[in-house]
Amino acid sequence: MINQYKCFQTFLKGRSVIKDSILCKSQDILFFYLISCSDYCIKKTQKFDVDVNQKSADYLVYLQNGIRVTTYQQYDDDLWYVQALDSEGLIGEPVSYTSDLDDSLATVKSAVIEWVGDYYFFITYLVSDLDGELIDGVAGQLFEAKLDANIEMIGDRLNISKAWKDGDDAPMSKEWNRQSWCKNQQYLFVSFFSDSVEKVGVQMIDLSEDRDAPELKGGIIEVMNSDEDKYDSTGYAGISCDGENSKVLVAAECSSWGNEDSDTWGFLYDVAGFDGSATLIDQEFSIFSGSEGTDSREPSALHLGNQIYAVVFDSDHNNETSTIYAQALDCSTADVKCSLYGDLMPVNPDEAKDVFHAQSLNCLGDSTFAIAFVEQPDDATSHKVKSTPTLRADNTVGTTFYRIYQVDAENEKLVELTDAIEVNTDRSIPNVARLGTNKISFFDISEETVDEIPYHYLNENEIYWRIQSPTFEAIDNVEEVVGTEFEVTFEDKFTASQGGTLSYEVSQGDGKKLPDWVEYIEADLKFKFELPDEAGEYTFKIVATEDLGTECTDKNPTKEGTFTVTVTEEDDETSGSYLIEFCSLLMFLVLLIAI
Repeated sequence: MINQYKCFQTFLKGRSVIKDSILCKSQDILFFYLISCSDYCIKKTQKFDVDVNQKSADYLVYLQNGIRVTTYQQYDDDLWYVQALDSEGLIGEPVSYTSDLDDSLATVKSAVIEWVGDYYFFITYLVSDLDGELIDGVAGQLFEAKLDANIEMIGDRLNISKAWKDGDDAPMSKEWNRQSWCKNQQYLFVSFFSDSVEKVGVQMIDLSEDRDAPELKGGIIEVMNSDEDKYDSTGYAGISCDGENSKVLVAAECSSWGNEDSDTWGFLYDVAGFDGSATLIDQEFSIFSGSEGTDSREPSALHLGNQIYAVVFDSDHNNETSTIYAQALDCSTADVKCSLYGDLMPVNPDEAKDVFHAQSLNCLGDSTFAIAFVEQPDDATSHKVKSTPTLRADNTVGTTFYRIYQVDAENEKLVELTDAIEVNTDRSIPNVARLGTNKISFFDISEETVDEIPYHYLNENEIYWRIQSPTFEAIDNVEEVVGTEFEVTFEDKFTASQGGTLSYEVSQGDGKKLPDWVEYIEADLKFKFELPDEAGEYTFKIVATEDLGTECTDKNPTKEGTFTVTVTEEDDETSGSYLIEFCSLLMFLVLLIAI
């Protein structure tokens, strides 16, 4: 059962978190406010009837207008499929993108999905038979999701890592790759590791000219630390593109065969006018350099906007447990060198627990981002850092948490906006989508056994990570004379902050029920007044409650709005003038008759 709600506190100093720039592609200047008790609530919204199998890839992304795409492997044929979903359920039939591969050789692993605009998305994956050459390699395929039909494969499969072939039988890549969509330039960058050269490679895919024919652009950028005396291998690497400034950040694991420890280094490339080669801006820079027994593994990178990045990595902490650290980078003066924002920020709340972050960073806007991480159970068979949580039903599956951070550019550091938000399942997909300023979506896998056969289903959930009250637009106060009839409506005065349903309670300002001369018409959200014969001032109160559609009803936010009605006596001066006019008219008529 979902841990439905908790309350936690984040105490900050009330400083502005945004200096003079907007991060995470936000267009509005915002200032951070004190969150005294920032509640969260988890809502399970959908169960999609799709058997995703225990071998499923734990990846799901949002496309245009809330269309979701997931990839999985079926029981009966071992082929890999891609499936589109919307808020109503599945769209079309699942489409296999491996049916043309040789069954005896094809092994699809590390399927990674990246949204590349509109209803297009790109999947990269490892195959053991790349272009019929019996060697491992990273392949990629462009797809288009249809609103009412099956997903369509666009163009040919691209053999992304083939250029790094080193001998006929040498493997070119391990089970690992990352993607980053360079929106402004219409390019997709893919990073991957090659056994044959012990380096990370970055390849650009050009989607700018013709969606029907994506193509590799230029050669492979070889990412390697220049300190050959200390490092002879550059391993797993996160990648993130700043399209507006034509920059690509690669955060890579650098190590030596003679030393089991590894460090995290950043490599910032200028890809303006990319033609197969990229300029490494200044030199590589150190993000984390551990001591003996403390190293960094499998970093992830995320561009937040205005050349500010977040880098998160796992670490073997004193050779005992795996812990997680986050670091913010300012690359706005990268012609000199990227600079670190403050100290490393520990992500997991309990260093005694074995955790890994599953390469999941997600921008939530307004300089905020979410980190998903998985806590290993105490009886896990291994304490090694893991790239992604397994979905198999055994004791290696842990509990998934989310934690949300914001960049404090003024004070050059990361700020924790939330404690660790625990989700209910040990089979969560650690990829989230932003649904609003304070609402994100995540997915989990549930299992049901039918005739002794286990079936797994995809469930969609929402986290309200900062519950906000509805907004209220003031209602004009009213002044009328006794006995007057009129109406006051508030139909458009309240707005739900989380997109939920609003309900209303009305009363006098002191909480007492409405007087007999006021009728509340609930269907029209209006008051009908027939004022009394006695003057006075009356206050009326409306309390709007937003239903989040969850079981945590005690977290449903409310907003109070009031307005006053002032009842006045009929104006004596005005009444007297009417009487004088009437008498004058009467005298005129009498004189007219006499004449």
